[in-house]
Amino acid sequence: MNIFRAYNRIMIKHPIKTQCITNACLVATGDIIAQKFIEKQSELLVKRTAKFALFGLVYIGPCISLWYRFLDRSFGRTKQIILKPWQKMIIDQSTFSPAINFFALPILGLMNRKSTNEIVKNIQENYIDIMIASYKIWPAVQIANFYLIPLNYRAIFASMFALIWNSYFTWKLGEKK
Repeated sequence: MNIFRAYNRIMIKHPIKTQCITNACLVATGDIIAQKFIEKQSELLVKRTAKFALFGLVYIGPCISLWYRFLDRSFGRTKQIILKPWQKMIIDQSTFSPAINFFALPILGLMNRKSTNEIVKNIQENYIDIMIASYKIWPAVQIANFYLIPLNYRAIFASMFALIWNSYFTWKLGEKK
């Protein structure tokens, strides 16, 4: 049995758990790429990567998995098949994207034992840049995702594109030592 069939079997049996674990791996990989190729760190900050993996597992993974299910149920009865992906993308980019990116900042701040003032300052300094960068990538990715990808694989499809995003995000928010 090849690895793709095994993964598919697990995805069908446990979609949300599988998406969360996959997301943790991809967020960690994004952080490693950020450290090695963007920040040019000589040594990997393993603790930082582990924190980002945990962040992907318990925050990003569940949020996007459940969000895609919510969107599918919300637009499931729409007869305008051509408009559905566009409607989903607009809702996604106008509500979910700003929220998930905003709440990521204090969550990561708390994980890194930052003070309230440091967390607020981080939001003030980084949130707008993160959203501008987000809007350069995610609307196009989400249109493709909603048009072409079955529900159980949307979080994974987005996570594959998120590898680049995660590299940027973890570099932007990483604890530089």
